[in-house]
Amino acid sequence: MNTKTFVIITFSLLVGASITLGVLYTSMPKEVLVASGAETYNCELSGGSIKNGECLCPAEERGVIRARAYNPTNGFCQLETGASGGDAGLAENGLPFGEFEFWNDVMGTLCRENEGTISGPHCICEDSHELNELTGVCEEKNPSFNLIESVEELEVGILGFTIGALENIGVFSSTITKQSLAHAPELGDNWFYTGVFSETDEITYRATDPDHVIAREGYYADVKGYEKIEGEYFFKHNRGITTVPIPPELIVEEIEVENGSVLIIKGPEVQTGPNSYPGGSNSRGAYFNTPNGPVEGGVFVADLSGTMTGELFIELMKTLVIN
Repeated sequence: MNTKTFVIITFSLLVGASITLGVLYTSMPKEVLVASGAETYNCELSGGSIKNGECLCPAEERGVIRARAYNPTNGFCQLETGASGGDAGLAENGLPFGEFEFWNDVMGTLCRENEGTISGPHCICEDSHELNELTGVCEEKNPSFNLIESVEELEVGILGFTIGALENIGVFSSTITKQSLAHAPELGDNWFYTGVFSETDEITYRATDPDHVIAREGYYADVKGYEKIEGEYFFKHNRGITTVPIPPELIVEEIEVENGSVLIIKGPEVQTGPNSYPGGSNSRGAYFNTPNGPVEGGVFVADLSGTMTGELFIELMKTLVIN
């Protein structure tokens, strides 16, 4: 009895559809092949044509002109490499009939224009990239943030406080920075306030808008002031646990200022994980509340590893006036 075999090739398109192709291979006698149409199908699928009942394979230029061989075992025209020609060759590599032109024009172009090369039906990415199977594009394995950022200068007092200008420290000025990720706008945006002095870079002010925070671990700029409950001090935090106890051994002193108070703390000897402290033991933080500012509170941080001293930092904080 004559038999015939179907090889089922399945290809999942990048758009999510799965198409199945049955390519007919056969060992039936030639007269049955011709009568059934199988020879015509296999011949034409591999780039040949039927003439007078025979499959004629086209000439192929690979350095010299030579005839493309006919493989009688499967009815395909065969390349010099031994692989089947035309769409049959692509089908053998996993592409369904009828999708070759689409894949080459669309997906192949996406691959080539994004650091990829085509090998058969596959997009091969460079070592530093990997294939995004949803888009067909080679993407960096560890992409850097494509950050969109704008910075706006603020008027004096708009943060809910003013501060004096001491010699060797200079005049205070502030900005608001707004950030978003171009490649992930769904994460939202990040707004933070920064303040600097004209004569030193050893003291900075930071505060974060709690309504505009891209997901992250907390740090000192996420603190929105502090509070004192039954003799104990707590950070008021934007994220997670909103009230975080402050270790007594880190508290330097609390000073009274006009319309409010400031809590001076030092950084711990050893930093562990994300925390609300101003830095290491050579840092000081001045935390205070701004009830009439755009955020509830902020912090001045001083680096004492240079010319700045703890005494001068406290002297500056005493000039703070809360609105």
